[in-house]
Order: sequence, then C-alpha cells, then structure tokens
Amino acid sequence: MLQSVQKGSVFTYENTIKMKNQVTKTIVLGLLFLSATILLSCSPVSTFRNSGNDSSAQVTESIQSPANSSMPVKKEYYDPDHNKAFPDHIESLIGTFEAQVRGNFEPTSNLEGDIPQELLTIVEEALFNNTTENLVFDSVSFEIEVGEFCKEYGSLYFENSSIFERYTQHIYQYTHADKTYYFLVVDSGGSAGFMNISLYEENEATLLRIGRFSTWDRSARVFSFNDQMYYLDRYCDYNFKYIDRVYISKLSSDMPRDFVRIQLVPGQYLWESIYCNETLNTATITEYVDSVKDELMSKSSAGSDIEVFIGDENEVFDTDKLFMLGSVEGYRSNRYFEVDYDNDGVIEYIDKVFWFPSNRLRLSLICNAYQFSDSQIASKSRDFEKQGMSLIQLWFKEIDGKVFTFKLYLVYGYNYVLNVSLIEGSNVTQVQSYIVVPEVTLAVTSQKRL
Repeated sequence: MLQSVQKGSVFTYENTIKMKNQVTKTIVLGLLFLSATILLSCSPVSTFRNSGNDSSAQVTESIQSPANSSMPVKKEYYDPDHNKAFPDHIESLIGTFEAQVRGNFEPTSNLEGDIPQELLTIVEEALFNNTTENLVFDSVSFEIEVGEFCKEYGSLYFENSSIFERYTQHIYQYTHADKTYYFLVVDSGGSAGFMNISLYEENEATLLRIGRFSTWDRSARVFSFNDQMYYLDRYCDYNFKYIDRVYISKLSSDMPRDFVRIQLVPGQYLWESIYCNETLNTATITEYVDSVKDELMSKSSAGSDIEVFIGDENEVFDTDKLFMLGSVEGYRSNRYFEVDYDNDGVIEYIDKVFWFPSNRLRLSLICNAYQFSDSQIASKSRDFEKQGMSLIQLWFKEIDGKVFTFKLYLVYGYNYVLNVSLIEGSNVTQVQSYIVVPEVTLAVTSQKRL
C-alpha cells in the first residue's frame, strides 16, 4: 500500500534518534559508574598488560597478590619462536592456500527468472574471488546528491536537514513506466550498522512510500545492466563479518521482493602445516590434531550453534569456587575449567564464554585465567588473544606428561589458524601451526523479502 510521507511523521523519526542517543549516553554513564565502583571494591584482582607489540618474544603478565601491596608482580614470558609460528605474511600464506583449495571459478547453471545469466556470472565470480567490493556497474549516473534531494523533499523527513544528510548514505533516482522513483539507503543509527532501504514514488509535490526493508550493506546500490534497472546488496555472516551472500532484484514500480541470492557455502576444511618445531618429537601431537580435526571444526562454525571445545581441562563444579570465580567478572553463566596450563605445579582456573557481537566486531571466545591464594583469587591473565585475529577455541591436552596449549584463531572469511605451544613457567615453546581453509561451493536460489 502506498503511504504518503507527512512532515509530522518524519519529525517523530528524528525525535526517536535523539531519544536513542540520550538513552545511550545515560546507559554508558551508568556503566562507567558501576565499573568504577566494582574496581574500587575489588582491589585484589589485577589487570593484564601486554608489553610491546604483538610480535614481541616477551609477554608481560601482571599478578597481584591479595595479601600484599597494590604493586603488581610482573612476569615475562619468553617466546623466541613466536614469529616462526605466526609469520608476518600469514595472510598471504592463507590466500595462496585458499586459492588452491577453491580451484578455478565455474559459473552455476542459469536460474529461471528476471536476472540474466551474464549478470549472475559476474556477481558469482566476484563473490567466489572475495572481490565484491570491486563490482563496477552503472550506478553513478543514477545517484543524486543528498543536498539536492533535501532542497526538494528534505522538509518531509527532518526539520533539521543536517540530521537527514548525516544518516543518508545514498539516494538513487530512476524512472519506470514514465514515473520517477527514489531509492534511499539510510543508516538506522544503531551500533549494529544496519541500513534502512526505502523506495518512494514521486507524485506531484510529494512522495509516496512504496515500502522499506533493512540490509547490512551501506554500499547497497541501484544500477543499470543491459538497459534494465536492478538493485544489489551484499550480506555477511553477522558473527564472522564475512560477506558471503549477494542479493539481486530487478526493479519495477513496486518494492523489490523477489530476489536471487548467490551464496558461498563452506564445506570440508583442509589443513596445511606452516610451522613445526623440528627439535621436538611432535608425532604424538600431530596424531592428536588429526584425531580432533573434524570435531573441532564442526564446533567452530560461525552460527549460534558454536560450541566450546574441551580438552583435558576439568570443568569446575565446586559451588564455593564457582561463586568466587563468578564474583570477579560478574558473569554467572561462564564456564570455568581447572588446569595447570603453564606446567608449574599450580592449578589455574580458565573461564570460557563466547561473545556474540551486536555491532561490526566479530564473534570471539573470551578467556581469563585465575589462581586461588589463601582462599582468595589472584588474577593471572595470560593473553590468549592475538591482534588482528579472533580467538575461537582454547583448550589444553596432556601429552607425554606435559600440558600443551591449543588455540584456534579466525583470521578472515572462514579461514583459521591453529597454534600449538608448550608453556613451562615463563618459557613458551612454539610447537606447531596450521592454516585451515574450507572448500566452498556457490548456491544460487530464489528468495522473497517481505
């Protein structure tokens, strides 16, 4: 149903944005006050500090004893082979292996509908090669300046045109059946980064809204291909922030609802070793890694069904310990595990919880380590995170009488790195590193957007 845009109704939307910003400020101030209160009341708990850049061989860990002064005791981890296990050109290694695994692009068969095979093939190949940002179509000739639109219709949206200009990403103008249409891509204003897509029909001195839907792609566009008008947007796996879908629809006088969806579907994961410590007998470790590959990757998918992978660490069920551990972070839903991961004869307690993003960041596993001292807790946070990568799994396995640390990182797309190390007191021995890349197929289907 066509809806006439009225000045009053749009002014309500402006007020909604102002109210949303005010509520956000109030929440942030409240959280800052609460955080400050917690920090002041929990002085026995120390903070972790990473000295130097990520590629440094020395990692500083800060431990604060609850019985001693507020000065933390610094402990440095010596990691001389860090750059061998995580080479600077690791993304290039992944890209080369990914190209080998994917092989050559092959277009799918034609799908009956309004989208020509030539256009489908262009988009399929860009998606297959991770180059959708380079898709070039005739969009520029249909895009108009936001200021130009505001002069004509801005007062219908906001009394303050600067607010409208701030949130509007693109405005496209095109004609169909001798009528003029405006396609607006407007930021919703939320941290999730979604865009509101609206289609309007020009009717004398006003606009009639045809409909609206949302997309994640702020580069959503209207374009011409072989003298026909189309709409295209890209979509990502929201947890991994990887563009793996493209939607195309032929434009008419109605809101686009019949789409062709082109999607990358990950399949079996293939592994390639990029580092192995030749001074160690790693045969047992390699055999263990081979035995858990399938289970590990099935539990490490991007969806909400992702699961924590568990090795030889024991889950804590003692209610007193759980209460004390939970009081540190305030997360009662965390799972805690006990393990002597640094092989020093003292048990550490590791918490594991997945952080699911509601913004443009990626999913990650949040882990902290603790020790008990005189019935109190001292923080001993080994930094398992790595700059530029997202920690997805962390677990420990006792092999030949020593506890080894296993970390699975998401690098980009659906491509991972598995690192195996041995921590002994303050020394870190890098053992193995693998890059893990999936086979992919293209799936083309018809889909409706309501």
